[in-house]
Amino acid sequence: MELTSYLQPAPLSTVHARRICLIKPSSLGDVIQSLPILAALRCRFPRAKISWVVNSSYVSLIEPVEGLDEVIPFERDHFRSVGVGSLNRLRAFLKDLHAKHFDLVVDLQGLFRSGLMTWASGASLRIGLASSREGASLSYTHVVNDLPKQQPAVARYWRVAELLGVGHWPKTFPLGISVEEQARAKELLDGLPGPLLALNPGSRWDTKRWPAERFAEAANRYFGDRPGSCVVLGAPDEVDVAERLVAKLDRPHRNLAGKTSLRELVAILDACDVMLTNDSGPMHVAAAVGTPTVSVFTCTSPERAAPFGGGHRVVQTSVDCRASYLRQCDRLDCMKDLTTDRVLPILQGIDLPSRSAPLSRDEAA
Repeated sequence: MELTSYLQPAPLSTVHARRICLIKPSSLGDVIQSLPILAALRCRFPRAKISWVVNSSYVSLIEPVEGLDEVIPFERDHFRSVGVGSLNRLRAFLKDLHAKHFDLVVDLQGLFRSGLMTWASGASLRIGLASSREGASLSYTHVVNDLPKQQPAVARYWRVAELLGVGHWPKTFPLGISVEEQARAKELLDGLPGPLLALNPGSRWDTKRWPAERFAEAANRYFGDRPGSCVVLGAPDEVDVAERLVAKLDRPHRNLAGKTSLRELVAILDACDVMLTNDSGPMHVAAAVGTPTVSVFTCTSPERAAPFGGGHRVVQTSVDCRASYLRQCDRLDCMKDLTTDRVLPILQGIDLPSRSAPLSRDEAA
């Protein structure tokens, strides 16, 4: 198979496609950061049917997204487990993918499993990233140069839009929050005096979790004598972290950790005024809906992972081992370095609305 150059991929500004598949199964933050490419594909191919292969846990998140025609759920266990049953299910999944007769496939995951899907699709145009691993690039007809990786995922993925001739178009996040979802968010936040500060003390890696007690201290000192409330967020496996935070809060608050769906999370963050967060998927959700964020970075790099767009601020540790990407660490010098006094001035630099009346369900009418 002849691949185009990694450095200068051939432009595809004149190609036509009727059936398009975007492959980006995970994770939450990366799925969110893929939304501009979906919007670019829709603008570039307004009459095409666009499908998205995504992990089953994110189906509900992207089903209402504007410009998307079909969601193809993917069960990760098809690749994880070994056995005749799993292999048969995987074979059936790939066969169904091939039967959809895609003209164009875009693989933003860049791993063995997504490369296998790309190859199995049988599409004549198969686009992937130069940063792909595990042999995924062997399935591509066009490899776009997204290197170096020390840049936000949105910027790296956008190289696909440039290849297709729409790199000059604005980057948008078509999450499509419905009136019903806005009303549900107001119901969950009913009675909380504004402004609203969202607190997200969780993250998948322990090494990315700024201590919950410091989240609480920062929030308490941030509001001081001013009105305002905290909205504590988190996944079901982060409830204990959220409870440690809530135990230290002296502000009106609502603990929603483990109590919201992904779509409710989107609408809640849209209703909040600012977010204090670790490097995490919800951080990117907040950025996608335009809520200003203050993000704490310990073992990861803000150059690679900071939220996209204006109005966001980051606080990074100054220790020598910063951005180590270690998932386990016995020292955690970065946590000792990032005191509340380091984070608070950055949070205080975010302008908040003067609203102090409690949110009510009547506002959703």
